Parts: sequence; C-alpha cells; structure tokens
Amino acid sequence: MLSILSATALFTLPACAQDKWTWPEKPKNLQVFPKDWSGTRLRPVMVGFTRALGVRCSYCHQGEEGKPLSTYDFASDENPNKSRARQMYKMLGDITDHLKKIQPSATSR
Repeated sequence: MLSILSATALFTLPACAQDKWTWPEKPKNLQVFPKDWSGTRLRPVMVGFTRALGVRCSYCHQGEEGKPLSTYDFASDENPNKSRARQMYKMLGDITDHLKKIQPSATSR
C-alpha cells in the first residue's frame, strides 16, 4: 500500500509543479472587454466560453493542447479563432443594442 502511495506521489508532483500558471493581474491585448479588467474579472468569462462551447483554451489561444498553460501566449493574435470569437462577441453586443431599441408590439398586462 505504501509503495502505491509513493508511486502516486512521484507521478503527480511533477505534473502539478510543472504548471505554475495563474491568471494575470492585468491581462494584455484586451480588445472587446474593458482594458481595465483584471484577471479575476476575465477568468469567469473565459471559463464560461470554454464550457458553453465545449472547447479548451487552445481553441482560441496560441498554445499546444496538453502543454502547461504557462507555455501559452494568451496575448497573441496568431490563432484565427480568436479573431472570430471577438467578432462574434461584438456582433452579440450589436444585436443586444438593436433589440433595446425595438418597441414592444403589444401592451403588457
């Protein structure tokens, strides 16, 4: 039993130690979100996107799946999916603004 626990510890420690990535205090290259957003504010939005779309960070960001997040270049615009995501987010804002201007067609009861 002790040997199993020792082996488990040996194999899990390097995996945990290799990726010391944390959300940046001040994210770089924000274009559709307010530039003063902190990493704490950005985190739930990015987590929400990945969960809603069923994708991982590498879908939009420059990085290799399976590699530690500390090796990713999140500020890079190299991945074309990042540009598409920005365009879709702007389009969502445009639609929301347009819907606010439409007058209700019936009276509410």
